[in-house]
Amino acid sequence: MRYLKPRQLEKSKKWHFTSRNGDKVWAVGYCSDHEGHDTRDEAVECYGRYLLDHMKAWDAASAERCVECGEWTPHIVEVSMAECYHICETHDVRAVVEKHFKPPQEIWSS
Repeated sequence: MRYLKPRQLEKSKKWHFTSRNGDKVWAVGYCSDHEGHDTRDEAVECYGRYLLDHMKAWDAASAERCVECGEWTPHIVEVSMAECYHICETHDVRAVVEKHFKPPQEIWSS
């Protein structure tokens, strides 16, 4: 099981959004590409930007109401394992998702 959350890494003393599996811990998202952050909140924000930059979209077999306007749409945008939004194709997906999305503080996954 993977457990993702911000951690202050011993080696750098900086904050990173990380993944842990057993005894192994490593930086994920954009945090894996730099020396880290001064605060936990900066690491959470950094991972949130990574998730927004890598969101996926597809059409489901059934429709739900658009989170922005309430129109029926099969269009789904997935930001993370726990964050999916129905957004009709008439809206700017990035702007709508940013309006509704809050970066995760912690994520459990199998």
